Amino acid sequence: MLALAAIFFGTAALVLAIALPTVLVPRLKKVPADVAISVTMNADNARLVDVQPLVHGDAVHTSSGVALQIHADIHSIPPTGSRDVTLSAATRMSKLSPTAPPELVIAYIDQVTIDRRTAKPLAGTPARTIYNVGESAQPKARKGFQYTFPIGMSKKSYPYYDVNSRLEGTAQYLDDNRTVEGMRLYHFRVDLPRTDLAPIVGNDGRLSLSAHAWGLPGTGNVTFDRYYSSTIDLWVEPRSGVLVVQNLTMRRELVGSGRSFTEIDADFHMTPDTIAQTAALAKKNKRMLDWGETYAPITLGVTGGLLLITGIVALVRGRRRPDELLPVGLGESLVDIKVPDLVDQVV
Repeated sequence: MLALAAIFFGTAALVLAIALPTVLVPRLKKVPADVAISVTMNADNARLVDVQPLVHGDAVHTSSGVALQIHADIHSIPPTGSRDVTLSAATRMSKLSPTAPPELVIAYIDQVTIDRRTAKPLAGTPARTIYNVGESAQPKARKGFQYTFPIGMSKKSYPYYDVNSRLEGTAQYLDDNRTVEGMRLYHFRVDLPRTDLAPIVGNDGRLSLSAHAWGLPGTGNVTFDRYYSSTIDLWVEPRSGVLVVQNLTMRRELVGSGRSFTEIDADFHMTPDTIAQTAALAKKNKRMLDWGETYAPITLGVTGGLLLITGIVALVRGRRRPDELLPVGLGESLVDIKVPDLVDQVV
């Protein structure tokens, strides 16, 4: 009975060892449904257009040595199910000052539904973004990855969506030279060339001020277009697709009437606390995949093989003829063997 049990459990373990990496784990390789992460990025020596002078009707002026911070709270919201997850990111850029409260520069709420298997934006479900207080969400279909990347990445290019400019770009693979918490990361770079945003985003891509504010002669308002360019460096843990480190160099200009003003020029870097948080998430997800695809199948395979061998050996021994197990005699039972006969056989 024990031999049959060993054979049964050994066979089951071997079947599971094969099924885990080939059938079960591929079906479970999905973006988690419960996403909750906070990202903070700082720029210590930025350039920024002063808002207060504009409020008072003074001339446009750009300050240097400004401390800026981007903070994003990313979490999953309904509708989220077994096949897709909706991610919502509430993002704000603030001007920091040691003597005053943070001053809001940019804020938006972005929502996108992605396929949990591929991490791609779900076809037929446009993303929705609110860029200004009081306005309705602006639906826009997108193709690029954004907050997470696919599980099991390759050293190749991937489409990328930049929510700041609403532009599609390409994340070009560069190298795998960086290691964080023992994990080797893939380095990608997105270069978005200088682009006039007015034809793309409408009124958000323009700024109208008095001629005096622009330093121009005459009266009335003059409209300048916003031009945007950026370089985004991404370091992704390839097994889990988790974005661990991100740097953002962005420049926004106001251009019109033969003049140009720097609106924002900043080089943002993730804070150490944020990197520690994203690295812990990547390590957790990677460990689960490693166990499902490598460690668990090996353990089950070895255990199942030993149980199967043990069960077969025990079963074979248990089915031997009784006379094969007798130490003496040819078919005689121990009861039938007399002492003199035994002595004669030994002699």
